[in-house]
Amino acid sequence: MRRAVSAARIALVSVAVVLALAIASVVVLASIDQRALTERVVDRVVAGASESLGREVTFEGARGRLLPDARVTIEGLRVAGRAGEPPLVEVDELQVQLRTWPILRSLGREVAIREVAAVRPSVQLIRDAEGSWNVEDLARERAGAEAEVTLARLETVDGTVSVIDRGAQGASETAVALTDVDAEAEMHGRALSRLRVRAALASRAQNLDVDLAFDVARGGAGVAHALEGGFPRVRGTIALRDADLVRLGGVVPAGMSRVLRGGRVGVEADVATRDDGHYELRGDARLSGVRMRGGEPAEGSMRVNARVDPASPATFRAEVERASLRGPGVELAGSGTFTASPRRVTFDAHGPLLDLDVLLAAMPEGAKRADEGRRDVVPPGVRRTLEDTSARGTVRFDRVVSGPLELQDLAATARLRAGVLELEAGEAKLYGGRVVASGTRVDLGPEVPAWTLRARLESVDVAAMTRDVSGDEPLIGALTGRIDATGAGARWEDVQSSAGGSGVIELHDGTLTTGDLSAAVATAAGDALRLAGRGSARVDAVREGRTDLGALRIAFRIEQGSVVLRQPLTVEAPFGAARLDGRIGLDRSLELSGTAVLSPDFIDEIAGVRPAGPIEVPLSIGGSLSEPEVSLSSEALASALSETALREGARVLEQELGERAGEGLRDLGRRIPIPGL
Repeated sequence: MRRAVSAARIALVSVAVVLALAIASVVVLASIDQRALTERVVDRVVAGASESLGREVTFEGARGRLLPDARVTIEGLRVAGRAGEPPLVEVDELQVQLRTWPILRSLGREVAIREVAAVRPSVQLIRDAEGSWNVEDLARERAGAEAEVTLARLETVDGTVSVIDRGAQGASETAVALTDVDAEAEMHGRALSRLRVRAALASRAQNLDVDLAFDVARGGAGVAHALEGGFPRVRGTIALRDADLVRLGGVVPAGMSRVLRGGRVGVEADVATRDDGHYELRGDARLSGVRMRGGEPAEGSMRVNARVDPASPATFRAEVERASLRGPGVELAGSGTFTASPRRVTFDAHGPLLDLDVLLAAMPEGAKRADEGRRDVVPPGVRRTLEDTSARGTVRFDRVVSGPLELQDLAATARLRAGVLELEAGEAKLYGGRVVASGTRVDLGPEVPAWTLRARLESVDVAAMTRDVSGDEPLIGALTGRIDATGAGARWEDVQSSAGGSGVIELHDGTLTTGDLSAAVATAAGDALRLAGRGSARVDAVREGRTDLGALRIAFRIEQGSVVLRQPLTVEAPFGAARLDGRIGLDRSLELSGTAVLSPDFIDEIAGVRPAGPIEVPLSIGGSLSEPEVSLSSEALASALSETALREGARVLEQELGERAGEGLRDLGRRIPIPGL
């Protein structure tokens, strides 16, 4: 009983002591100058932040309280941006919670911060036209300074992070990267020991979870410690669910925001520090429902391994493994690497199908040119990125389709350097033959890209190719040869006006299916014979509709939208031969002229007159390959036939007179004996 009473007395005394201390604490707190305490806290926080960041930090007002908990609220806090730029950070309220005992012990002369909560902070990350970010110079000039603020916990409520990427012309392309940011940082002295972040990344709801732990025993995470190179070891996870690709804006590579029309991306990754001190991220990314301009949904996935040296972020390197993309017009897999500085890419892509029309339809829409009312093939932002990027890799596809054209078994090695894309090696099957395009290059730097085509054709079925391109078969045969051409642009109008170069093409077993040159020549010969007074000539002994060309060798140059013959073209035909010069338009128009060489057999067959040798008359071919128009000089042929007829008549008359004279002499000899006869 006595022991129970003693325990009760002790408990009552303890309660009384606690109450007394609480009352005393309240009395002491009530006696402290709250305004002076608030000023000390604000001075420490604002001066400490300015000292650590090397930027001016301002605020609009502050208020403090000691009960029921000691805290100071700083309103309208701003961290200045670079000259001419908006603030780097803006915070509606910065709630600074204080430790009570140091305040009581020092009667308000000492302050110790326990927690800081930033309510509705806004961070603006800006990259200028030269490519530098507004956070790259933070604390560089005050690397030895360290704020005298220690705390156990830092919290962010309802924050926003914006990314602003400024173009060369000063126009800005802005995208909200993170919204609804709730973050909690646990501190160990001045070192960060744990970081948890929940935010909405390109989503209306929070879909980003970051959980990182820092090994403070092996290095702190304070500003000064980081600047000295003592970067903390870290481990944790990053998870992103269903981020809207369209809303990523400036986060995706330049120009891609104008490509995407829909789709979502998800990432699950582990973060850790390697033995060499580099940070490493390993994880899987998934793409779903990806829609690009004019395209249908596609699905994709990849395995990513990224590494960065915290002392040199420019050494960032990422490796992509087991990448795949599947959708209408594209089925590919591959791998690649990316390094940030210098920006370098390697790639290996392969698959059963690549539809270039789908790819080109998905390319960013070019900027409209006011002077010509047309759009650039490659937008300025993409051109700048390509000029600063070097790339090299291989592509292998079973089928590559562009409109009606189709390549098979494509294998190529490509290189991008200073904005110039070049095929170091490239070949494919093309309509029963083969095309080799090694050395072909495109300069993507100009507003209208300039290109150089170096192609070698081997036994390409020209009928199958023209049938797929234009729906008809004006020519039949196999093409072999080479083409070296230059030009600019991708639109047909630009190609026609800019193309130049040369080449040599051989057509084997050639046939013109849209017209019979012999029929056209025979018709013209009939007109000529009637002019020569031989209306009974036969002109129906030739075939109609086709011309056998046999083997042709065409040496040409390309200029002003036409293929211009460098050497006369000789065509063997049933009527004899034709020697032609002139041009064939890239639109398949014909402007050819020369001579038709009519054989004696042909003349004898249709006119019943056999000349001593071939007859040459002027010949021209106009129209197009689909509808050639043959014109033969009837007057010249009539004159040649008249001369031939006169020579033939004189020969016959001479022969007849000679035969008659000989017969007369023999008859006279029989009547009058003459010695020797």
